[in-house]
Order: sequence, then structure tokens, then C-alpha cells
Amino acid sequence: MDDAIEVLHAASLRADEGPQTGADVRLALKTLRFVGVPAEAIRYFWDSCQTENAIGRAQGMTAALNRIKLIREGRLELQPRHRSPPQSTPKQKPPSSR
Repeated sequence: MDDAIEVLHAASLRADEGPQTGADVRLALKTLRFVGVPAEAIRYFWDSCQTENAIGRAQGMTAALNRIKLIREGRLELQPRHRSPPQSTPKQKPPSSR
């Protein structure tokens, strides 16, 4: 798992060279998914790798890598996504003018 993290770190350092969609990145992401990193964290990194803007790509990859590291260290738990129905709030009556 540490090797996969190192591959992603190296890819994030190369972000200014163009999209980072090589076999090394794909294999590292598959490895991390296999050991339990949530799919949405992996997708976030992968989507960031493909961004055309170099600055956005570097920032996105770094943020995604930091998220993966926090998940791996157990310092970030992702909550399951389920949408609760919208809560209706009672409308307040305007103050009466006396």
C-alpha cells in the first residue's frame, strides 16, 4: 500500500507535465481500491489526473492524495451517501403592523 501511495505522490509531482493517466497510476489506484480505499476517493484522484489545466490538476491531485492518506491513517471516515428528504420549514408570518 505504501508503494501505491508513493506512485500517486510521484504522479502528483509530475502534474505540470500533463495529464497523469499512465499504467503506473491506474495500477496504484486499483491496488488502493483492493485494500479498501473508497471508490469516491479514488475517482477524485483519477478525475484530477485528467484535468487539462496544469494548476487545477496539481491542486486536485494533491488534495485527492491527502484525502487518501487521511483515509488510510483512519483520520477521515467517509459517511455513506444517502439523501434524506428535504425538511420543510414552517413559514413565519410577517409582523403585524399596529
